[in-house]
Amino acid sequence: GLSRFDKNSIYNNPFLDNTLKQLIIPNGFPKGAIIGTCLHEIFEKIDFCNFEERIEETVDYSFKNYAIKDNMQYKEYVKNIVRNVILARMPIINGSKITEENMSLNSITFNDRKSEIEFTFNLLDEKLRNYCNGFIDLLFRRGEYYCLVDWKSDCLSDDFESFTENNSLRSHVNNSYSIQRTLYSYCLIKWLKGFYKNETEAEIFENHFGGIYYVFIRGCNKDTGNGIYCQTWKSFGDLEKSFNEIIYDTINKKLNNIINSDKLEEMIEKNYNSNSSKLFDDNIKLLKKQLKKVENIISSLYMDLKEEIIDLDDYKRLYQSEQERKVSIQSNIESLQREKDNKPKISKEQLIKVTKDLLDSQKWTAEMLSEIIYNIQIDKENKIYINYKYDIFTEV
Repeated sequence: GLSRFDKNSIYNNPFLDNTLKQLIIPNGFPKGAIIGTCLHEIFEKIDFCNFEERIEETVDYSFKNYAIKDNMQYKEYVKNIVRNVILARMPIINGSKITEENMSLNSITFNDRKSEIEFTFNLLDEKLRNYCNGFIDLLFRRGEYYCLVDWKSDCLSDDFESFTENNSLRSHVNNSYSIQRTLYSYCLIKWLKGFYKNETEAEIFENHFGGIYYVFIRGCNKDTGNGIYCQTWKSFGDLEKSFNEIIYDTINKKLNNIINSDKLEEMIEKNYNSNSSKLFDDNIKLLKKQLKKVENIISSLYMDLKEEIIDLDDYKRLYQSEQERKVSIQSNIESLQREKDNKPKISKEQLIKVTKDLLDSQKWTAEMLSEIIYNIQIDKENKIYINYKYDIFTEV
């Protein structure tokens, strides 16, 4: 697996307790992506500090929003999951150190947290237009430290004890999220650089990086660290080394497939001046679907208020949150449309030169990669997608 990329990472959760048992799952409780998305939304909407006051209406709202059966046992089970997660003990991380102290999410106010953060930064060269982007479930601030949380609704195994053992948690994260944790953590340091301009990345890492937490919500128990995997690195240099190895390893594998293709010359002859916009059109179409969903949620909020399903304070809070999502999606659609309109074209001569350079090289430099790569995207399934400047590489 790709866990070799962070051999210098540090992980430990001293607050695990294997004497506790898992919550009893009600018969017929739904499985799959819909319930997972519903649980994500509940943690996005709930006020951690005053969760007991809002827990019933938040769960009711999300069940209705995702058309999940209105079953009291299901709802009680989910409410207990929420309580266990918010009151779980999370080891405090300060830079490269996992301390013996702990905190719980009920100490984090709405003003100190942000859900569904999109990150974008230049990838190969600060002067070039190549960038990397993806999404992080939750970013919260603890004093001067910024912490990442990724909610996980999957089960490690049929054995609940897997949630109470450091090695089991580590093994699962290694197998499923080894790329993701490195990219997200590196992205956070780059983002913080915009706020702490007088500090180096190494200083920002030690002074402001609060670690990354994978919260397996089905395995949490209040007042313990069960179900929580946390990680940092020995230094920013180690984190950056892991990031570079992941990116260049992925890119080099994909480019090797391209230049070794027996269809390469044929594709150059046939498509050298192609100006396909399918990639942009597909992404814009997906965003428009997301926009429609948000607009439907905004419309339903008013009806929920009229029917007294939610009160005025909740209406204002949820309305503002959905409006922010709407503005963000609209901005992304406009940005993609501009990128589509400004998409670079390449002459046959240029393409032949780039191809020849690649065929003559065993290892690609940042400059060479920047010549052909437009951007890199990371999805929530830990997959990396490379989008090329020129259609020829996508089609091959």
